[in-house]
Amino acid sequence: MVYDGLYRRRVDGSGGPEKLAIDTTWTLDENRIVLDNFSPDGRTLYLSISSTPFTGDATAVMDIFTLTLDDELKLEPLIATPADEHFAAPSPDGQWLAYTSDESGIPQVYIRPIDGRGARVQVSRDGGMNPLWTPDGSTMYFRTTSRMISAARISANDEPDSAAVLRVGEITELFPHTAPLGDFYLYPDGEHFLILASQLSEEAARRTEIRITLNFFEELKRLAPTGKN
Repeated sequence: MVYDGLYRRRVDGSGGPEKLAIDTTWTLDENRIVLDNFSPDGRTLYLSISSTPFTGDATAVMDIFTLTLDDELKLEPLIATPADEHFAAPSPDGQWLAYTSDESGIPQVYIRPIDGRGARVQVSRDGGMNPLWTPDGSTMYFRTTSRMISAARISANDEPDSAAVLRVGEITELFPHTAPLGDFYLYPDGEHFLILASQLSEEAARRTEIRITLNFFEELKRLAPTGKN
C-alpha cells in the first residue's frame, strides 16, 4: 500500500482537497502516516508516523507526533521511543493524552499529562488499545487483546495547589468485539458506539454455494418487456 500523504478539506464541500506539506524521514512509499485524533480546539492533529521504513505487509514501528494547523504547519515528535506507540487520544479538557504502547511486551493503554510534565498511569491490565474518552472525561473505553470492549473510570485530584494526578478506578468488561476490523468509535453523545465490521454476516461468510442463471437475457426480456420486437 502506498501512502500519499495527509489531506484536508472543508466540510461544507467548498474547494478541493489540500495536501498538507509534511517533511518526514522516509519517502512517501516508505512512510506510514495515520491520523489518530484532533485536539479539543481543532488546531492540532495527533499523528502516528512510522519510525522505520514501511514496505508491503511488514509491520511498521510507530511514534506519536503533533501537527499544528497554524499558518505554518509544524510537525513535532511527542512520544518517540524504541517501542511502538500509536492511538493517541487527548482528553476533552486537553490536559491528558491516552495512547497505546507495547514497551512492556504487549500493547497497553497509558495516560500521561499532555505536556509530558508528570507521571503517567497504566489503564489496561491485560493488554489494550484504541482508547476513547467519554465527552466528560470520566470514563475511558478501550479494546483489549482478548477482543473485549472495556470501560475504566478516570478521575483526577481536585486540589488546586498540587500537581494534577490521574487515578484509574474500576475496569468493567462490556461486550465482545469480534469484528474482523479492530477500530471502534464513540458517538458525541457518549452512549453509542460505531464499530467497523465486515459487510458479510457470519452466516453469509459460511456459504459456499454458487448460483448460475442460464439464458439470463431471455429471462430479462420476459420480466421487463420493452414493447419492441
